[in-house]
Amino acid sequence: MDFIFEAIADFAAIATAVVAVSAWGSVLWDRRRRRRALEDYLKNEAEKAPGAGKRTLTHLVARLKMTESEILHAAFSSKKIICPFAVDPTSGRAKELLFEYEP
Repeated sequence: MDFIFEAIADFAAIATAVVAVSAWGSVLWDRRRRRRALEDYLKNEAEKAPGAGKRTLTHLVARLKMTESEILHAAFSSKKIICPFAVDPTSGRAKELLFEYEP
């Protein structure tokens, strides 16, 4: 009888590992998909109007249907996206974070 419980425990441990690795792979795949969507969108915008490819966070949320945190994570994990900022002319402080594709 102990053999059956040991076999069930071994199977449960293996199944747990398989589920954990699958979930981890799914998260990595989803992050990669979001990063690529952001890179592709910014690249297309830069090609349409050279020099005018900067986009705000609000613009990207509306166009890409992603949350602010998803866009920030995708942008900061990308080597092809730079994040300059817009300066308020009256105070001289940063007022908005912009996103731009840089080949």
